[in-house]
Amino acid sequence: AIGTRSQLCQVLPGFRIVVIVDRREAYENLDLPLLNRFEKQMLTAREVLTPAQEAVVDKLMAWCLKIMADAELPSLQDTFVGFHPDTLPSLVTVHWPLIEKLGWEDNDGVKRVLSRIAHPIAVFRSAELSNTLRAQSGDAVQHMDLVRALDATLISDGASNENGNHAVGKLMLMLTKSPLAHFDVAAEEVAAADVAVGIQTVLRLSDVPSEKALTKAVERFYRGSAAEGKDDNDTGNDGNAIDNG
Repeated sequence: AIGTRSQLCQVLPGFRIVVIVDRREAYENLDLPLLNRFEKQMLTAREVLTPAQEAVVDKLMAWCLKIMADAELPSLQDTFVGFHPDTLPSLVTVHWPLIEKLGWEDNDGVKRVLSRIAHPIAVFRSAELSNTLRAQSGDAVQHMDLVRALDATLISDGASNENGNHAVGKLMLMLTKSPLAHFDVAAEEVAAADVAVGIQTVLRLSDVPSEKALTKAVERFYRGSAAEGKDDNDTGNDGNAIDNG
């Protein structure tokens, strides 16, 4: 079938067909008559694991739950960015050679990978996450606050790109899940670094009256005129803010 057009055709007696569809697509969009014509099998990342890999996933899940409890957060999604049921099975599958070499508990292994996708608030509250990141970043935990994040991505030697220049002009999205009340300190840190990191501005969403106004503010920023003619809708320092740095 192509679109609304379908046509009968001859096939061999032993003809078989396998249709691979995303689970959500199958359950929410496909017609029931189509689904009922097939034998359905659910395949997830966990179902392809070996017994040894499953054991590591269980241990990592216990570690993640401990981090969640230490950080006093309500869910794993609030502890690690984008966490879902296949996060750990996929992680173990991809990094299995590293796990076999170092073991799952080594701070240079999968713990480091998980720590780097932890929300800053989780790193701030969990000593174990902080220690894991310190062990691989020379005591500079870039998740701890915006000052360290800017230093790690824009100011320090490690932020240089392949041409030896600092990461000027790079578009970055920082998910803080925490107030930006410390942005003034971060801006001072950038200004004192003697590095041309461009223009930074903070836009309070509560001050933006419409999507059109937000679009204009972003366009004005990227045209390089954000430093000129700023009005009350362009700048601010608030927990609900967009950091364009």
